[in-house]
Amino acid sequence: MIAESFETSVPWSNVVNLCEKVKERIVRSCEEKGIPYRPIAACRVTQTYDTGACVYFYFAFVFRGVEDPVRKFSEVEADARDEVLYRLSLS
Repeated sequence: MIAESFETSVPWSNVVNLCEKVKERIVRSCEEKGIPYRPIAACRVTQTYDTGACVYFYFAFVFRGVEDPVRKFSEVEADARDEVLYRLSLS
């Protein structure tokens, strides 16, 4: 298994949407890249503030049988981060 975490902060009005959409993007990205096993895509709120929250995202996938798994993992991570940036631009 290969895994990573990353974090962002987000206004309260966008916490749920951000969490849902980033996790969906991780799953979709893995499917698009031919990852044969469903990835782990999770998140949690780690800090709260008056204006919003800090959200940590976690993702992982089994790389058995995956050609060039580090490259594909990096691409999934980039897709997830792009989704974060897109969702934050809507806030």
